[in-house]
Amino acid sequence: MNTGAPILTVLGPTASGKSALAIRMARSLGGEILSADSRQCYRGMLIGTSATTPEEQEGIPHHYVQTVSPHASETASSFQQKAASIIEETQSRNTPLIIVGGSTLYLQALLFPLEAAPPSEAQHLEALQEEEKSIGLAGLYQKLESVDPAYASQMDGLNRQRILRALDVWMQTGRPFSSFHTQHKQGFDRPTNPLFASQPVFGLFMERAILHERIAARVQTMIDKGLQKEVASLLNDGCSWDSNPMKSVGYREWKPFFEGKATLLETQEAIVIATRQYAKRQMTWFRRWPFIQWIQAGGNH
Repeated sequence: MNTGAPILTVLGPTASGKSALAIRMARSLGGEILSADSRQCYRGMLIGTSATTPEEQEGIPHHYVQTVSPHASETASSFQQKAASIIEETQSRNTPLIIVGGSTLYLQALLFPLEAAPPSEAQHLEALQEEEKSIGLAGLYQKLESVDPAYASQMDGLNRQRILRALDVWMQTGRPFSSFHTQHKQGFDRPTNPLFASQPVFGLFMERAILHERIAARVQTMIDKGLQKEVASLLNDGCSWDSNPMKSVGYREWKPFFEGKATLLETQEAIVIATRQYAKRQMTWFRRWPFIQWIQAGGNH
């Protein structure tokens, strides 16, 4: 149980106003913010992830925002380790910490610490890569759906690294990769991480129609701010469409555009649709956690 400075968590679907609320909370408490977003951590992805700008941060220290190379491969496990270090450091200073984000795997790794899965087996990965040549990444994803539907259902698109890793662990152990999360053994009634045992976890929600409007408005703002140039910059920096940044919602939809197969308007519409679908998956995941204290947010939250 945590007896030091408060550690508060704010989660919810994309575009629900989490970051703004977290900043108000940190300002009120004299605290700092830890982002639990699997894409805002990458440098060069400021616009498409709606990461807070230095001006919006109002001088409040933000951790794990724009700190990782887009060529790196971050995972829930690596986030868990970095977050633990940040929490320990802020607790040593008796400084409140507000954790904010919507990445289900990252939040899960923090609230329900991961059981150590076995290291990758090169022989299995090679076999899977050979299998990919014949059935494609979509075929491997279908295989993952059959052996580990829980892990496949919350995946943000066809994430090659995660698909290969999950299938590798299944081949080694005969267990779904999702079973290496302690909550599958102990249930979802409350976080198993003792640091969060008595700390509130707040969730933002709003009516679907309002959220859909906010998502459409946010995507328009991204376009206006220069998302097209941001994507082009990542490509010019050597990021392929198979890299973590380009597999993200808001980025992968640009591939047809840059291949001359889609217009800007079609790309924008595709991003809106994909983002709404992602928000639905997020809420489906969060509803499994009965300990969340839900807060209804309005259209102007």
